[in-house]
Amino acid sequence: TAGSPKFTAANKLKLPESVTAEDIEVAEEATTKIAASVTPDDANPKCFYASGNTDIATVDSDGNVKGISQGETTVTVRAASKPSVMKSVKVTVTAKAA
Repeated sequence: TAGSPKFTAANKLKLPESVTAEDIEVAEEATTKIAASVTPDDANPKCFYASGNTDIATVDSDGNVKGISQGETTVTVRAASKPSVMKSVKVTVTAKAA
């Protein structure tokens, strides 16, 4: 009908189509950040992180990976607004510097 208000979504962010992140290396007891990015650029950039083996490395909600013991594990990075969009990041933990 004429004069009706037009509905406009408050949240204009698009759904993520892909997550990109590089494999990382971190020393025991050190911390490094996974630099994950989401495309398209106007999608919600928030991601969730999960370590495949917390005995080797842990990860917090911001993507900061802490080396626990030497070895390799995988951190899964998922787009928060579309969890089926994800990327596995290989994490290699090396011996701490003497």
